Amino acid sequence: MFDLNLLRTFSLMMHTRKVSQTAEILGMTPSAVSQSLNRLREHFNDHMFVRQGAIMVPTQVAEELYRSMEPSLAQVLSLLNRDEEFEPQNSNRTFRLASHADIDLLLFAPLVKHVNVIAPGVKVCFDSCQQEAQLVNLRLRQYEAMLSIAPEPDPSLRSIELCRLPLVVTYRPDHPRLQDSKSISVEQFFSEQHILWQPKRYTRSVLQSLTEEVLPERHCVYDSSSMATSLTLCRDSNWLCVTTMLHAKPYLESKHLCFSPIPFKTEQLPIYLTWHQAMEQDPGFLWLKQQLIIISGQLSSTLGE
Repeated sequence: MFDLNLLRTFSLMMHTRKVSQTAEILGMTPSAVSQSLNRLREHFNDHMFVRQGAIMVPTQVAEELYRSMEPSLAQVLSLLNRDEEFEPQNSNRTFRLASHADIDLLLFAPLVKHVNVIAPGVKVCFDSCQQEAQLVNLRLRQYEAMLSIAPEPDPSLRSIELCRLPLVVTYRPDHPRLQDSKSISVEQFFSEQHILWQPKRYTRSVLQSLTEEVLPERHCVYDSSSMATSLTLCRDSNWLCVTTMLHAKPYLESKHLCFSPIPFKTEQLPIYLTWHQAMEQDPGFLWLKQQLIIISGQLSSTLGE
């Protein structure tokens, strides 16, 4: 009888191409992974993976097998990964979420506080480092899910929109050209110098992605992937910064900055939760997903206060 657990090793090897990394993800020894690969070789009568330098390259048989099995493979893996009896009040499980520092500022503390009350043994870790590697690690199930500002086109991934955040233009109250303005015209907006907030993983301008209008090029004097850095520089200069109202709120309350509506039609900034479809049969993940929906709903409700 074929051991379905070998498919987990096979799937991860197709992504990592390394025995040591596959072993680390699975919580196995490299020798145990090698033994699993040998069993796969015997079953399919093929080398399956051949070492080339530091990586293990799949053979044509392995490539064809993976392509033919990929749709059903995710369903099998979801059953193998399933936490049959997840009881949050008794669980000591640690969940890892890929995220971004600016999303962490809004969701991390409220989520941890909420989880500590209803599931004191459960830990939630946000990882906002290594942005470029997050998508790869999500596919490898090193994260339960990922928080981001855009859904992913990968057919093996699933996404839901958690909330939307309104955007505003911030500037110093004593700005030499805008200090008495309650609103900014399109001409004023594009004539001023800007701090551009642009997360590293996104090549397209965030602001352009949220409007149907073709925007003129802004005069950007500083690019930053951090909303906090952008707002601090805005506070200390005469540069404009497009940001979310929630991120700007502490600066507005302290009167270090003021704001105006963006002078053209834009959508609000979305926050998405994305996960590999193999997680959909995991009761622990489904529970965490529900908690994120609750916290995001509470975050959205503060926008009307």
